[in-house]
Amino acid sequence: AGTLALVVLPAPISALPFLQGYGLAMLDNISLAPVYEGTLPMSFGTWVTTAALIVFIVGMIARTRRGEHEPRSIGVTPGLIATLMAWTVVFLVPWGFNMLLAWSITGQIRAWARLVPYLLMLFLLGAACVLRTMRIVRNERGALAVTGVIIIVTVVESIIPFRISYAANVKTFSKMTAVARDYANAVNRALPQDCGILQLPYIAFPENGATVGTMNDYDHFWSSLTNGGKQWSYGAIKNTTSSVWAAQLPQAPDDSAVSALAEAGFCGIHVDRDGYTEQAGNVLIWDLSKRLGLPVATSTDGRWVMFEIPNAQPLTDPSTWSSDLIRFFHPPFITTTESSLSPVESQLSETWRWLTHPATTLSLVASDTRVPLTGVHGEIQATDCYADDVTISLVSDEGTQTKTLHLAHPGQVLPFEFTLRRGTLHRADLTIRAPGPGCLIIGDAARKYAQLRNLTPLD
Repeated sequence: AGTLALVVLPAPISALPFLQGYGLAMLDNISLAPVYEGTLPMSFGTWVTTAALIVFIVGMIARTRRGEHEPRSIGVTPGLIATLMAWTVVFLVPWGFNMLLAWSITGQIRAWARLVPYLLMLFLLGAACVLRTMRIVRNERGALAVTGVIIIVTVVESIIPFRISYAANVKTFSKMTAVARDYANAVNRALPQDCGILQLPYIAFPENGATVGTMNDYDHFWSSLTNGGKQWSYGAIKNTTSSVWAAQLPQAPDDSAVSALAEAGFCGIHVDRDGYTEQAGNVLIWDLSKRLGLPVATSTDGRWVMFEIPNAQPLTDPSTWSSDLIRFFHPPFITTTESSLSPVESQLSETWRWLTHPATTLSLVASDTRVPLTGVHGEIQATDCYADDVTISLVSDEGTQTKTLHLAHPGQVLPFEFTLRRGTLHRADLTIRAPGPGCLIIGDAARKYAQLRNLTPLD
């Protein structure tokens, strides 16, 4: 969602000396708010758009008082612009119609803050509708004067301050675009069919944040924007049924996952090496090369690598998928609202999370009505400094199941499994209790009580 108060105000980055006081005051106020995208300069308007909004509001009030109405022959009227503004605002602001759409229809549309440019354009159009009936613009000299002022302010405020940054970005991204297009040509020569491509590492969309390596947020779009001949996995909204399968894959999909991808019409695995440390990237490339063969395409800078998935089937309608394939692409959501678990870490096909508190609870919920939750299995590993019993409970609509793992020595790994006889579409809570003092690892402020490994729903 966007921040309406900032949209109607000029950005506090004016190059005009007499406006520096406004900029400092605005930055002081913004510093009191949480830092997020809505408070960045690109979420503001400009002096021209703010002036246009004022002209539009004053003009609408004056026209209303005089009882003036536009003839029906004029297509765009101030009333139409006002209506479009109102509809844009109710989708822009938090907890507006955007929330209702996400809740009732689809959560795949979330970029409501991107309505800011459209709202600013409506401010300009609204001012133009009001000004066209005023004497100052009916006069040629007056019209030229108004136009000249707008151009000067736009150049000083919106072009000059950014020209160096724009030039640098154009130079940098032109090179990246050329590399991406060369890579797209190499991929399409090696894999000419229309097919799915799994992009690694998994990057949540939108707003994943920083990655382990030097990869930037949204960098996966370089592939899809320059190669429309493939179906790329990146871009499904995070925390939805469209992204849950990719989000739960380990660093390197195991052989069973590769087989499922091939059956669904995936013909390749794309690796962005900038999303890993150098060592982790080398290990991943080695693993995939050993199992899938050498890369079939590599970008000219060595950053992007494509592996072919053998025996890939043609893309098919998901309604024709087998039950195993449906289960693969619709695993249950696994979530926690607690800060007692570290983020998921992974190396090749192994995944793990540390318990940073003696007890934690994860919730498992079916992501598709065709795939009820039938159970869960995983492993618990003792910390390196001590071992103790760990109790695990699964609470579902079939009751409570509890198991105790007797970890006898530090570093020991023991498996666990819970089965739901009937399966459930309702939430099931997995609680892990690891009593003890915890281990304090050098360089890490949080104590570690146990490690949850390879948590996976039962097939």
